[in-house]
Amino acid sequence: MKTYIAIITLLIVNFTMAQDNIEVPTFKTVQVNSYPSDYITIVVDKKGHIMLGGEKIKLNTLRAKVSELLYDGINHNIGLSVFFLTELVADKDMPYSKLVPVLNELRKMATYRVLFACNSETHQRIPRRKTTGFQYKLQPDKNAKSVVEAVFKKMEAEKKKSNPNETEEASMIPPPPPPPPPLPHFSRELLEKSSEKMESKVIVINHKSFTIDNQEMSAAQLAEKFMLWNSKKKIAYILEPSKNCTYEDVVTPIAQLLTVLKIIRDKESLHQFGKEYSVLDPYQRSDIRHKFPFIMVFDE
Repeated sequence: MKTYIAIITLLIVNFTMAQDNIEVPTFKTVQVNSYPSDYITIVVDKKGHIMLGGEKIKLNTLRAKVSELLYDGINHNIGLSVFFLTELVADKDMPYSKLVPVLNELRKMATYRVLFACNSETHQRIPRRKTTGFQYKLQPDKNAKSVVEAVFKKMEAEKKKSNPNETEEASMIPPPPPPPPPLPHFSRELLEKSSEKMESKVIVINHKSFTIDNQEMSAAQLAEKFMLWNSKKKIAYILEPSKNCTYEDVVTPIAQLLTVLKIIRDKESLHQFGKEYSVLDPYQRSDIRHKFPFIMVFDE
């Protein structure tokens, strides 16, 4: 047990040191998660080097390494759960093109829930203790092979091998209930087909600026447009990262839209229910979100 604790401590120390040279973007508003067992952290430095659990790895070994973490976490109940989140830590000035291969690999693994790590004035991320940033659901890969499902199949096979007599008893246990239906997923193709029901706008992401309808604007001007448009009707945004944009450039529209939506949703919540959005019950929040949704997709 002491050896195990020593190994974990060493990994945490190495992992923290590996992130010393990573400066994540800072925005006014971030999401906070203080449950380290719920997520894995993938670090990508300015040169595109990938680190997982304090270990520098190659992209083609990412699936195997994530599988190992999941297996240990689920099988020994000491870490990750099947509902884990992938925290992506990248330097604010890192070319976004270096993060794209990692995102594509996560799609192939069917690990779509990611959190783009960022800081705020009030919430700073603490490696392996608290993550802060913006959650995003990646567009599924049509040929994705779930890493979670593969881990469960491995565990099931090992259990049958070690306890062959339990197979008949296990077959009498009713199967677990099906998972809840997935949240609606938006893609560029779907948004363009639904143009009559919902207006969509393309945001071309340049370095330090953004272009919508051939109009170039700053991050502050982008927020002003979001406030104008989203307070009146449902708008979907399609992000088109250019070759010269950085990680901070790509995350900025997400941060600005979520900040604006917080203001709009709070205003509507006070008007409709007499209290802020954050203290509403799930059904009330769902009603507000339906009126003022967050719909933003990468042009993948």
